[in-house]
Amino acid sequence: MNTSWESLIPDILPYVAGPDEGFKRPPDGLIIHTLRRSAEFFLRSSGLLRDTYCADVQCGVREVPFIVPEGRELLRIVSVKLAREASPCVPCGVDNVVKGVFDGHEMYTLDHEPIWDQREGVCFEYTYTEDLSVCAAPEWMEDARWRDTVVAITLMRMWEMVHMDWGDMRAAATQRLTVNKLLAYARGVATNHGARPSRPRVSAKLGGMFWGV
Repeated sequence: MNTSWESLIPDILPYVAGPDEGFKRPPDGLIIHTLRRSAEFFLRSSGLLRDTYCADVQCGVREVPFIVPEGRELLRIVSVKLAREASPCVPCGVDNVVKGVFDGHEMYTLDHEPIWDQREGVCFEYTYTEDLSVCAAPEWMEDARWRDTVVAITLMRMWEMVHMDWGDMRAAATQRLTVNKLLAYARGVATNHGARPSRPRVSAKLGGMFWGV
């Protein structure tokens, strides 16, 4: 499945368009822009995208380079683990890792000096966001759970545009409660698993317009 931003417009449009000819519906470009902003907000709020980066350790050198692949933006280091001789990795407090920049790369200073050289001796688990300006929606949105969450956030943002015909502050406030629940679920899935979220409800304002015809 190859999801595009344009393919998500039908998930938004019925909730922000009215049957009245004088009702101004949002342009497709605005919907796509809001979808992208909502997806970025989702990633920053949930920490869903995680990866591990392991770097070599040099004896007596506390500074460790941290290289993020191109197209990613580092959000937060979740944990740091050091490999010990003949023992499993043990956690090293993230608060004790000092961030810096050297030669264009981010550097992290360990809270002690390694006493031996070791390949991939320190591993960072981190969360990140990615470039969402491209035409195709990111692969993680092929999962219906996250696609529905981004749609829910987008609807909340659209209804918050109270000066537009589709604006509905009461629906936006109700939708915010749904969004908070979906984000809490996504944060849980980042480390565990949970129940499937539900689809967002139609705006009360627009629902009244439709059923009143």
